[in-house]
Amino acid sequence: MKILMTGGTGFLGSALRARLVAAGHSFTVLSRTRTGSEGASTFVPSSALAGLEPHDAVVNLAGELVVGLWTPAKRRRIYDSRVLTTRAISDWIEKSREKPTVFLSGSAVGIYGDGGEATLSEASDVSRVDGFLAKVCRDWEHAASPSAWRGTRTVLLRTGQVLDSSGGFLGKALPMFRRFPIVILGARESYFPWISLEDWLGIAMKSLGDSSISGPINLVSPSPVTQAEFTTSLAAKLGKRVRGRVPAWLLKIAAGEFGAAMTISQRVIPATATSAGYEFQHPDLRSYLDSDGFFGK
Repeated sequence: MKILMTGGTGFLGSALRARLVAAGHSFTVLSRTRTGSEGASTFVPSSALAGLEPHDAVVNLAGELVVGLWTPAKRRRIYDSRVLTTRAISDWIEKSREKPTVFLSGSAVGIYGDGGEATLSEASDVSRVDGFLAKVCRDWEHAASPSAWRGTRTVLLRTGQVLDSSGGFLGKALPMFRRFPIVILGARESYFPWISLEDWLGIAMKSLGDSSISGPINLVSPSPVTQAEFTTSLAAKLGKRVRGRVPAWLLKIAAGEFGAAMTISQRVIPATATSAGYEFQHPDLRSYLDSDGFFGK
């Protein structure tokens, strides 16, 4: 397939693109910083979107990192980089003389808000969930929805914390965990929605090729863990002990609304991926921590 991609140079986009290139696919990557070609990938300015020829598929993973203080300017970048980019892609699909067969568009488990101990699946009602990230995700998904109305199978990738030593949450956290005392962030009983990079790639690739999958799909492990379970297991793997806990109120003081968002509980399950027959390589945290991906071997 010839695939149009946004976010193709980021942590997830680069990994997915490499996997799909190895499988024989080619890419046009919309980029703010790169032009030219690299193997089966051609990088073009984002402003060139309107003039592009039809593609077989679209993968939309663009988005400003949410890590950091959410100043008004930061919030605007988080929102616009997702919602406005997705609207532009949807408009391009509408105007294309030949519609792509499938549109994978990014989203996140932030759409569920703080669920406490409740089990959250793709069928959960997210229409009234409060919070900045929930609103961003709802508008993000809404911006992708017109593509489905126009005949393109549309899959909304509700991504949890993707674990791999090469990047993402774990890529940033591991050096700190090795160097400093390990502590639990927020409430011990809060649920932490995680997935290995290998399984994220597996579900994304299955979503691209499986015509039975459409709408939202949770990219998370089938075995949710609490913050205490996650932190204790990670510390043990590193040969260290958990030295305490940073309460949610202190994180909120230190990092504002972003700090508060770090401590919410999301017991999210991958109901759609499981029903579609996806077999997880790392179905539980122990199998992931014992794998090569954890230490980046």
